[in-house]
Amino acid sequence: MIPFGPASDPTNHKEKMKMNTKQTVGESIYSRSTLPEFKCHKRVKAARIVEIVGHATLSVDLYLDDGLDPIGVAPDWISKHQPQIGSYYVLYNDGYSSVSPAQAFEEGYLEVAPMMTGGVQSDIPPLAIIPGANTNFSFGVALLHLEAGSKVARAGWNGKGMWLILVPGTTQCEFREGSPYRSAGLVQADINPHIDMMTADGKMQPGWLASQTDMLAMDWVLV
Repeated sequence: MIPFGPASDPTNHKEKMKMNTKQTVGESIYSRSTLPEFKCHKRVKAARIVEIVGHATLSVDLYLDDGLDPIGVAPDWISKHQPQIGSYYVLYNDGYSSVSPAQAFEEGYLEVAPMMTGGVQSDIPPLAIIPGANTNFSFGVALLHLEAGSKVARAGWNGKGMWLILVPGTTQCEFREGSPYRSAGLVQADINPHIDMMTADGKMQPGWLASQTDMLAMDWVLV
């Protein structure tokens, strides 16, 4: 970092800026090779803006998609964030709000919706907004599909007809007479959620475990 203050050399700073700047028509592009890379993990509330209406009181209403209540903002907020029809109004956890272009927002965020899985509320993204369509997605996206009730598989698996499902947990499951559970002295118990596999020979394998290769693969598909 170049220090600023009485001891700094503005001329030297400008020369360094010139060295790391490429001039193109209408814009300056700073060297990207030295920039560190970040991955976003923020959770925000947001909705697409469908209409912008000003009032005589100088307040402005942002009308949002899905019939949500309009958001009232001040004119200086409009001047600062320049909302457009189709862009997203974004509200952060600390109360700060801004506007994001639709493409940037949709590429950076997955919508979450509360859903009960195995008696526990979890955040399940609707299938329509999971990036990667139906093929060639990561294991993380495969888990999202499983939580949403879909079957997934790897294109790279050798066996045909293999796929995975997520089996929701069962509370107070009663075990039948003669089962290993009853033989072990259990009459009923809670069964935790688990991932099961349909094997190549047409049998279900409870409690499938992912290998390192499975977790790092990028060839997961919907079945």
